[in-house]
Amino acid sequence: KNSESVLLNNILTVYNVNSNKPVYREIIAQEVQAPSPGSFFVKNNLLLFIDHQTKLTALEAWKP
Repeated sequence: KNSESVLLNNILTVYNVNSNKPVYREIIAQEVQAPSPGSFFVKNNLLLFIDHQTKLTALEAWKP
């Protein structure tokens, strides 16, 4: 590993839009060399995301 290379963490944070406070936070990729766009999406009431490039995780939407 090059000592000058910068490694990134991809952090997924879900906010309550009414209170502007985080309700869920997860590091979904650690020490990656580049950002990984498209690592989460929403369908119906589910938040789906790829966790550490190996596991598809689904969470039900939070209700007020």
